[in-house]
Amino acid sequence: MQKMWIGWLAAVVFVAAAGWAGSQYGAWYAAALAAVIVGAVTRRGFSIVAGGLGGLLSWGLMLAWMALREPVGKAAGDVAAAIGVGIGSGAVVVVATLAVAAVLSLCGAWLGMALGQWVKVPT
Repeated sequence: MQKMWIGWLAAVVFVAAAGWAGSQYGAWYAAALAAVIVGAVTRRGFSIVAGGLGGLLSWGLMLAWMALREPVGKAAGDVAAAIGVGIGSGAVVVVATLAVAAVLSLCGAWLGMALGQWVKVPT
């Protein structure tokens, strides 16, 4: 049981670290690619959750890091007003961004699991 938790935690950290590193160079999709790798290598159901959580964590940490240096809340509020959600509803944009991150990485892990069964990946 403990070995499974270590593998799950390693998968989350790998996806989050890859997403963070990729976003430093403009590769916003890096967390999804890392989730594809996790899904292909493990081919287990937990890789979908680990991929989604890792993507959420990487984009969330990046937003938090940006918020320390830049006015992210104001930009999110402007986007919310532009799309018609309402002035001052920047939290909606932030939550939607994090949801996209989780779903993108979750789908990456699912794709990796499918490819891992189709192409024999050594485990």
